[in-house]
Amino acid sequence: MPRLRRPTAPWAALGAALAAVLATLLVAGMATPGSAGTVVDRRAAGVVLTGLDHHGDCPGGFHVEGDHGPADCSHGPDAAPAGVDVRHRPTTAELLAREEAADDEVTAAAGEVPCYGDGTSGPRLQAVYAVAADRTDRYAAVVELVRGYAAGADQAYAASAARDGGTRHLRWVTDPGCSLSVAHVVLSAAGDDSLGATRAELAAQGFDRPDRKYVVWTDATTYCGIAYVAGDARPDATNPANNGPTYARVDSGCWGGTASVAAHEIAHLLGAVNLAAPHSNGAWHCTDEYDRLCYDDGSGASLTFLCASSQEPLLDCNGDDYFNVAPPAGSWLASHWNLASSAFLAPVAPDGWSGPTPTPTPTPTTAPVPAPTAGPVTAPTGPTAAPAPTRVWRVSSWQDRLTPRHRTRLHRVSAEAGALVVRFRLHRASRLLVTLRDSEGKMLVSRWVRTGSTLRRDVPGAVRISVTGRVGAMGEVAVGRWTVPTY
Repeated sequence: MPRLRRPTAPWAALGAALAAVLATLLVAGMATPGSAGTVVDRRAAGVVLTGLDHHGDCPGGFHVEGDHGPADCSHGPDAAPAGVDVRHRPTTAELLAREEAADDEVTAAAGEVPCYGDGTSGPRLQAVYAVAADRTDRYAAVVELVRGYAAGADQAYAASAARDGGTRHLRWVTDPGCSLSVAHVVLSAAGDDSLGATRAELAAQGFDRPDRKYVVWTDATTYCGIAYVAGDARPDATNPANNGPTYARVDSGCWGGTASVAAHEIAHLLGAVNLAAPHSNGAWHCTDEYDRLCYDDGSGASLTFLCASSQEPLLDCNGDDYFNVAPPAGSWLASHWNLASSAFLAPVAPDGWSGPTPTPTPTPTTAPVPAPTAGPVTAPTGPTAAPAPTRVWRVSSWQDRLTPRHRTRLHRVSAEAGALVVRFRLHRASRLLVTLRDSEGKMLVSRWVRTGSTLRRDVPGAVRISVTGRVGAMGEVAVGRWTVPTY
């Protein structure tokens, strides 16, 4: 939004009054013209233009306060989903209830992020929890939720790649225990007022590596989501979208839920949606629904509906604008920037990956499906056939109920080193957040589970199992071993 010049006396009072009226009209919904259409300043939806203005270096978007240049561009604030008022800071209980209610396949599959190499080398996304000094610091209470949000964002990319027959995972910074590293940052009281202010304070605290893109879960009430955009149409590694540092911010009103706002903002960081893409709306989004990057963003572009609504949590309807692991020869993505080529995405699953693996939708067939046959199933034969593992539920079991005083229950399990299995049966809850830690407190796995689901994890010995969810939730947990019969 252009800044008003300071008037000179005797018109100072009148100028101040006019400025106040203008600000009031903007907050109420007065249109602010932009290069990509009409952007409306709507506080409840998180469309806040503080610290943003239009500049020639940022076509289709906004310049972020600071030095003018192509590295200081943003697509602008993304509007919150219908029914979400970002001015409300959800309580931890509300955040947990939101995750329990989320039931789309991508979110439900989220559990842990993949771990690559030493967890720090090369281009990576760094997860950050940031809170202003004048707000309650909830890092300890929400850090496991943030890990789940990051895993949910990864699943959007993994499921999108699997849909097209490939593999892509976000390369997150992870700790020596292979868990997502969530940096804990305290901003000044004004540090959460705008994207530029947050960027400046993060950089001042050392979060400015050129091989990093920072995804900031900000415990604030300004935006839904907003990110920097970088890149042009060059299809190779020289594209500026392959560089850092750049920053995305998701405020607490839009944490978690059914469709990942973080996945959307990360796509902007990685270079979507290029302004030259076939279905670009001219404002860093797309027009062909259903799609994680397409929506009515106020740019004035008309939407078309080319894909099923089930594609909403995924990337790139029809794979022709910004993400396709195998773009057809001669297509636009085959010769222009494709997020699937980003250095911040891994094209293979890591060794020992135990997280959920999306499966591509099978091609429909008209061939008849044979009816199941009665009788025992014959196991594979040959010198390499191994006996199937057997679940032995002998270690311990648990039944409990979460209360206002005890929203998290902790249980210790004595066990020898080896493969541990945990099975869940839930009551009065569709999902619970379960975390396994070793005897020293190092996290082994943290995952949202549903009734009937099973966790399998190699453990060094005794473990601690914590279960978190809404008040009134009940659950039964059976803990056992995997055993493999010997010959």
